Amino acid sequence: RIINIVTPCRCMAAALHAVRVVGKGKAQNNQNADASNIKVSSVARQLWSMIQNGELQSFQGNFLNLLTLLCLAFPSASAGQWHLFLEQSGTKVSPLLSILEEGASAIGSERYDDKFLVVLPSALRATSTLLTAMPFTLWISREARPTMRITGGDFSTRVRNALLTVLNCTLNLMAAIKSRISCEWLSNQMKISYAQSMEHVMMQVSQVAEKLCTILPFDGENSIFLQPASNIVQCAGDIYVHSVKIITSKPLITEPELECTLLYKSILNFSKFITQSLGVDSFDTVKVTTCSAPAENWLSNASSYAFIGLLLTDSCWTFPSSKDRIEMLSSVARRSPWTLAREPFNLASFCELCVVQCKRLSDDDSRLLGLKLIESFILGRKSFLADSISNKMVFSVVPETLYPLLRVALHDHVAAVRACAVSSLGPFLKHDWVGLFLSDSDSSKEQCSIDWTPLEQILNMCIVHNEKNAHVRSSSCKVIGDICTACIWGDLRQEGNDTHETLLFSDGFILSLICKISEVMIHVLTDENASVRSMALHAIGN
Repeated sequence: RIINIVTPCRCMAAALHAVRVVGKGKAQNNQNADASNIKVSSVARQLWSMIQNGELQSFQGNFLNLLTLLCLAFPSASAGQWHLFLEQSGTKVSPLLSILEEGASAIGSERYDDKFLVVLPSALRATSTLLTAMPFTLWISREARPTMRITGGDFSTRVRNALLTVLNCTLNLMAAIKSRISCEWLSNQMKISYAQSMEHVMMQVSQVAEKLCTILPFDGENSIFLQPASNIVQCAGDIYVHSVKIITSKPLITEPELECTLLYKSILNFSKFITQSLGVDSFDTVKVTTCSAPAENWLSNASSYAFIGLLLTDSCWTFPSSKDRIEMLSSVARRSPWTLAREPFNLASFCELCVVQCKRLSDDDSRLLGLKLIESFILGRKSFLADSISNKMVFSVVPETLYPLLRVALHDHVAAVRACAVSSLGPFLKHDWVGLFLSDSDSSKEQCSIDWTPLEQILNMCIVHNEKNAHVRSSSCKVIGDICTACIWGDLRQEGNDTHETLLFSDGFILSLICKISEVMIHVLTDENASVRSMALHAIGN
């Protein structure tokens, strides 16, 4: 009776996958693309029944994969069946949450059940997919309809209770993983089936954690999610710190050997989750979103100190050029600059790391990563200017320490490095340009010694005769426009100047600035590259 189950599961999986692929094309022209000729609720109930059937336990993974594909093919209809898989109360048991709870117990114990660990990743993936399909904005946010009630009590309350249970299960799983991390995870002699299963578990649990921290609302009544979600981010940070410290204790291992170990997989998966929860995917995707409330909450308290300290301490790293380390630190600098500014030691360590990265003359990638660190901090400082980072140290560190590194990088032989260096000048504040342009900080005087070198260096990079790379020229023109905005417009009292005096450039300076920029930009309007011409117009407009 059960021998013939595998083949129908494969056929159903292929059909659902085909529906999903076809549906992606239809979705562009049809608002009702989620409509189906199958009764999703009936299929979901059948899957729910089979997942819980003890006689079919060996096929749980197949059924869970079908549930994932069902959610991907028919997200709206599948979301309506959330209560079958995520809600449990009284005698009602959630099959997905039961697997997650048993998984946490299995991982945390000395006895490992390989068969069970094979099912756990499938359960986590199904949970992640179902969470993605659920329209929380309509169900539990402030915009949710107050009349949305169904049998069994208040709908929003039921959803929130289910989500709290999912948050708790996810945290328990991550805590169990943290308890198992040891030097054994550096060995390549581990049982292959266990290592592969644990790798898949870590990858999937980090994805569930990402969904919970980035798509859930945390305002109003939903503030009950904030602390549990913050605990999840904290646990990921603790796993990362613990894993790196174990690597540090084994300095003889090589980087290729490390990348084959389970410990490396834990670092990879949880660092990605932390980076995404901070609102920055990676340097490769260059996708920036809002920092999640749980990550922001975690960074604002003492539970993140060990994590930040680890990122800033070179001695903790066997491989100091580790890309994931730089990406996470860049995310912190971009989305939460006050984390670095709250302690003078942290800010000094950050600057020292930037210096080390930018001076690796034989390593182009390291120099580029160092400049991206600088750019992230400068962007973060500008974005969160009104917050708790308005102190002299934060404002002085840019022209005194970071600008000299950018100035040198403007002459780098690698175009990507030059482009990043010049782009980093765009978010400079008026306060920064006062220090770079004027030798006398009292710019209200009629006679003031002006150093035009910083401006002329960027203007030269806008001209094709001096800069052959079109992307660098375009970035330089954009920065010229940003300089106009910063120098001609703005009030230093809004930029954290604790003297509470308005430092305005003289009329003579403004006229000279406009003349120098206009002369070059009018010439750049004849550039053969459209992007360069567009940014030249941007500069002239500003």
